[in-house]
Parts: sequence; structure tokens; C-alpha cells
Amino acid sequence: DHLVALDNKAHALVEIEKYEEAAENFTKAIELDPTNVLYYTSKQTALCKLERYDEALAVCDAGIEIQRNEPTFYVNKGLIYDTLGDVQEALKLFDLASKIDKLNVTPFLCKGQTYRCLKKYEEALEAFNRVLELDPFHLESLKEKSLILFKLKRYDTAIETCEQGFKFYSNDA
Repeated sequence: DHLVALDNKAHALVEIEKYEEAAENFTKAIELDPTNVLYYTSKQTALCKLERYDEALAVCDAGIEIQRNEPTFYVNKGLIYDTLGDVQEALKLFDLASKIDKLNVTPFLCKGQTYRCLKKYEEALEAFNRVLELDPFHLESLKEKSLILFKLKRYDTAIETCEQGFKFYSNDA
């Protein structure tokens, strides 16, 4: 199937960091199947690698027009706005994504990381705690949470959080 081959080629181009060609191939895939949202997210990723953020935002918006209830587009838009320095817009988009899919950890993780960068540690902790409610062994959130607790001089809780991660790894070994 031509479309599958085109998609495979585009992903291979991303792997070897030929983002311009990848974006072109994802555009062709979108032309052949304009309802497949995966092509939009992949094209948006390639455009972000090229730092063509306005185009990437437009691709996200096109994807939203096709599937309004896909949180990935809102998270991706949020990440782009965060990269551009508009953290308030980013946080709004992360909130919107978390309302669309209340069980998806990604919007909460992104929100926590944004708050951490803003040094709004209590808000960051709240977001990471939400991730950990959904996935108690989400390693990145355990790490982020322990680092924030350390910054807040809540050493005992920071150590407990680290031990939770160690416990997961020792059971996994």
C-alpha cells in the first residue's frame, strides 16, 4: 500500500533527522488520507524539529478540526507555546487536554514541568502527584517530585519518594 510505504519512509526520515523531507512526506500522506490524525502529529513533530513553530501550530489546529477530542494536539500546542515562552497559553492547553482525557498522564506531566521551570513548586507538586495517582510508578514524575521536595527542604518526603522509585526498580529486576 502506497500510504503505508509513505508513512514508513517519513518516519525513517525523522529517525535520520531529515525533518524537511519527513514533513513533505507527511504532507503527502495527509493529502492521501486527510482523516488520519497520526500524520498530523508526526508532521507537527518534524516541523518543531525545524523550529517552524507557526506551521506546527497550524498543523495542530488542522488536526483539532478533524478530531477535537484528541488531547495530543492540545498537549503538543502547549509544548510549542511553552517553547515560544507563552507559558500561560501552554498551561491553558495542558488543562484543556487533561479535561478531555482525565486518565492521560502527559498533560499533567507537562504542566508539572512548566510549573517547575517557573519555580512554582507547590503547583508542580500538585501536577506530579496527579500523574502518580494515575501511574504510581511513573519514574519521571517520581524524579521530578523528589527534586522539588528537596528544593522545598522536605527531605524526609523526598527520600520516601526516591525509595518508591527504587522499590519499583528492585521489583522489576
